[in-house]
Formats: sequence, structure tokens, C-alpha cells
Amino acid sequence: MKLKYLLGSLVFVLILCQCKSGSNTVLKEALTIQDEAIHLGMAFSKELDSLMISDTSKANLTKLGNFKIQFKHWEKEMIPIPGMKHDHDHGHDSAHHEGDGHDHHDHEGHNHGHVHANPEEISAQLTPEENKEMQMDWKLRIENMAKDLAAYKASKGN
Repeated sequence: MKLKYLLGSLVFVLILCQCKSGSNTVLKEALTIQDEAIHLGMAFSKELDSLMISDTSKANLTKLGNFKIQFKHWEKEMIPIPGMKHDHDHGHDSAHHEGDGHDHHDHEGHNHGHVHANPEEISAQLTPEENKEMQMDWKLRIENMAKDLAAYKASKGN
């Protein structure tokens, strides 16, 4: 009887460990997606700034200003992934503020201030799969903004 109890306990522990490992894998995938989105956002912002400098007409600056507003909203909507730290270097200093409980990033001067509704609490309430889905949605939004910017650029003959 003790052997059955011991084996049952061992199986339970193994299943528990695998569940933990599986959720950690999903969170790592979410972090990869988030990092890809951040890189896309950096490229988008750089191209947007370049286009604003190259054509300072009122119509162009108005249209690109709208893109800039969309981009700022996108940046602020970033939700951190619980227990995951960014492990990427963009060739510039990251602005980390110690002791305030928030994970701040400064990618090329654009502070990803995250949402103000305590994003750590939001992400902590999500399942790993929901966290991954949120990152996929966030990445899709920057991809769509980049497509819209490319279409605008093509319509101007640039």
C-alpha cells in the first residue's frame, strides 16, 4: 500500500512539474513574440521619423502625426510577461528604474511606460496562453501599422 501511495505521489509531482515547465515554455514563447514586436516598433518609429524629416509639408506631417499617435498608444499598451525578463540588447542603454516595481524600457528614447493600470497585476492574472495571445495581438497591431505606413509611403511615390 505504501508503494502505491509513493508511486501515486511521484506521478502527481511529475505531472505538476511538467505543467509548470509547459507554462514556462509558453511564457518564453510570449517573450519572444514581445521582443519581435519591440524590434518591429523600433524600425517603425525610425522609418516614421525619417519620413517626417524628408517631407515637412503640412499634409505629410498631419498624416504621419496620426501614425505617431497610434504608435505611442501601441507602446503604452505593452503588458509585461510575469517572471520573464527581456534578454535583448539594442545597442543602447536601457533605462531601468530600480525599486519601483515596474520594468521600464527605453528603446531608442521611446519609453515603453506600459499601461498605467498596473500591468504586472494584469499579466499576473492571465494564464500563460492568454499572455502569449496578448503578445501576438500586440505584435499584429504593429505589423498592421507598418503595412499602413508602407501603403501611405507607396501612395506618395517614396
